[in-house]
Parts: sequence; structure tokens; C-alpha cells
Amino acid sequence: MLIIFDDGYLDNYTLAFPVLRSHGVQGVFFPTYFVGTGHVPWWDAIAYVVKRGSRREFRLKYPEAAAFDVDRDGLESVLQRVLGLFKLPAMQNQERFFSELEDVCGSSRPGESAERCFLSWQEAREMRNAGMAIGSHTHSHEILSKLPDEQQYDEVARSREILENHLGARIDTLAYPVGAPHTFSRATISALHHAGYRGAFSYYGGLNLPGRIDPFNIRRHAVDGQSLARLRLQTALGAVTGHRWF
Repeated sequence: MLIIFDDGYLDNYTLAFPVLRSHGVQGVFFPTYFVGTGHVPWWDAIAYVVKRGSRREFRLKYPEAAAFDVDRDGLESVLQRVLGLFKLPAMQNQERFFSELEDVCGSSRPGESAERCFLSWQEAREMRNAGMAIGSHTHSHEILSKLPDEQQYDEVARSREILENHLGARIDTLAYPVGAPHTFSRATISALHHAGYRGAFSYYGGLNLPGRIDPFNIRRHAVDGQSLARLRLQTALGAVTGHRWF
């Protein structure tokens, strides 16, 4: 079993790393170029706009029509639906999406944070030297399948080069941003091959069975939103039966 953290937030270093190290467990971390910055990524910006919005009910037209009611459905449910819209293949214009979201919610995106949100290169090196593993999460966390082939290659190759230069280690695995089936394609896998990667992780559940593992679609599933007992049961049943129950 692998314990994996995407994006490279500062709490990977301040919270997760000490716990993993104290138990002698290796974690796998996939940062982007946000390392050492106060950058606010698109998923956090969406959450910020919705949470600070003055309107409890709103509608979006792009990339498809959808209505939202925070009081009826709850904030977390609304946030997940808005994020789901952003992740759709039809969402090709980020500025249009955010401008509409700001307008219907009655709030604005945050600027760059003065407070650092992501781990630094020094912290990443410390984690790696202590036995943690680090891979790529692309350069700028774009959904790869939405990009032209040459831009996909640039995203994965540039990320690998920067990581290797800063960490002094070979980087040959990647976690697809978002990780759903529609977020990577044959062109994506071809780009990874040409950039020197040997494996990549998706993020929509499933099992990795011996002899049937696709190295460029290694399955992962989330552990949030459930009890430890349920996670243990899922893992045990999957190992014994070879069937997915997630």
C-alpha cells in the first residue's frame, strides 16, 4: 500500500511528514511548480468565491447550465458540484468560468497569499533525504487531456526537469491532476513515455491486481470522508477477493 499526497501543500511537511517518519512509513508526494509560494490554485479559488459569496442560491451557464442552493444542499455538496463543472472536458475557458462564478456569487477571487501555502524546496529535500518519495504532478496542474499534445509534453517534461534539478534525484512517476478517466489520454501517455516516465497514477478508485496493472493508470482511491474501520475493510476485501468495493 502507498500513502500518497498530491499538490505539495505546506501541511504535507508540517503535519504528514512527522507522523510518517515517526512510524517508519514512506509517503509519496506529488508537488507542482507552486513549491514555496502563496499561490492560490483554481480549486481553492473556487472554494473561496463560493464560501465568501453573498448569495445562497445561484446559477451558472458555463460550461453547462446548473443551479445551486447552499441552504438546501449544504456548502460541501455545492462546492463539489461547482468543482465538478470546472473539471468537465467542455470547460475550456478558465477566465470565463471565474468571471461568471464571481458575478453570480457576489464575491471575488483572492490574490496571491502573503502566507506560504506550499512546501519549499528545502523542505522537499529534507523529506526525500528522510526516506519519503517525490514525483511529478505536472508543472502547473492543468488537466492534461484539455491541452494540445505539445503542451502536454511540456507540462510533464518541465516538471520532471525542475524536480530533478532541485532534488538531485531521478523523477519518473507522475500523478495526473484530478485523475479522472477523462483527464488523461493516449496522447498524455505518449508524452509521459517520451519525457522518460515509467508510471502514472489516476484517481478514480479501483484495484491494482498482480499481473493486470497498467503502469500508466495505477489506481488510487481517497481515504477522506470515511472511518478507519471502513478503510481497513475495503482494503482487506479487495486483497482477498480481487474485486473493487469503493
